[in-house]
Amino acid sequence: MKSFPIALVVSLGCSLLLAGCRGSSGTTSKSERGYKYFVIGRWTSSTLPEMASNRTTMAFLESGEYQLNTQLLLFGKPATAQVEGKEVPVRLIASGTWEMAENRVRIRITQTNQPSVKFEEPFEYKIISHTDKKLELEQQNGEVLALFREE
Repeated sequence: MKSFPIALVVSLGCSLLLAGCRGSSGTTSKSERGYKYFVIGRWTSSTLPEMASNRTTMAFLESGEYQLNTQLLLFGKPATAQVEGKEVPVRLIASGTWEMAENRVRIRITQTNQPSVKFEEPFEYKIISHTDKKLELEQQNGEVLALFREE
């Protein structure tokens, strides 16, 4: 299921790893502090209420913990389940760690609510732009993921 993480990342726009990367002098560089400052917090792929069942939410905590809540994709397609006679999206809830090196964020997923979904390799994103309210990440496949800070 190697294509699953890429599809998940593309459709969701998702996630990042461990705070406190150190330079060779043992101190955190100004640029690392700057990027880390913009990344820490809770981000979403959409703030529209009608998109709630499809949106991806990522949290980058100062402790280095990463949290993800998104629609589960299987083979590039949204997974659904029958609940009380209705088709509803299946959510993937995951956690792990994030770390930062220069303008790159690396996320390692260690736990999920779906026992059959495993993430062997970390995700890495390049920060291409950021403001207080918007974060744009370039994914490993070259696609750009836009995330918006939750208020």
